[in-house]
Amino acid sequence: MINAIRTDLRKTSAASALKKRSPGVATPFHHLKRLYSETDKLYANLPRHFEEVMNTQTCCKTRRTSRESGFTLIELLIVMSIILILATFAIPGMQKAIIKANESSAIQSVRMLNSMEAEYNSAYPQHGFACSLASLGGKAGSGPPTAEAAQLINEDLASGSKSGYTFSITCGAKTTINNVDQVNGYQVNAVPNSVGHSGNRSFCADENAQIRFDPKGGTNCTDLLQ
Repeated sequence: MINAIRTDLRKTSAASALKKRSPGVATPFHHLKRLYSETDKLYANLPRHFEEVMNTQTCCKTRRTSRESGFTLIELLIVMSIILILATFAIPGMQKAIIKANESSAIQSVRMLNSMEAEYNSAYPQHGFACSLASLGGKAGSGPPTAEAAQLINEDLASGSKSGYTFSITCGAKTTINNVDQVNGYQVNAVPNSVGHSGNRSFCADENAQIRFDPKGGTNCTDLLQ
């Protein structure tokens, strides 16, 4: 009986102590409620954190890609050095090819002028040979050919400059008949615009239709072109 009374007193004391407990003291229920609250906040912030992580990875990947797709300064210097070395070997060969082509064009032009001088002499015997490129030139179709513009050569050659060479015609001996000068001789000159660059040799021809050249690029044509 005494033990039963002691048990009832203990239960009554525990209940009283629970009722008198301060409101600020946490109970297991309060801990559980706070745990649920923090879990809800964590799940609510997950999308934002995931987006920040993805943005960071995308940014880093973009920077890495941009670095990998470019060239470093050393690589650019190596490429430039290779280009300069190739140019050192290629430019002289190209220059020689240009000079050879220009000289071949000049020889053909001198031969053309020789042939047109013969035609001019046949068409205008009272004038003899033409004393200028303008007399052999003239725009085709602009009117009937005349002794001042026979329309026998193209405009580029009549202008006096073609394929790196300058062309000119000088008069030879003249005979005046009925107040008209009859030219009995001429000389065609083809001189490179820049000796050593546009051409090495100059070329000359006269009414004898022989082409000679000056190896120094001047007008002293003494060597017969073979």
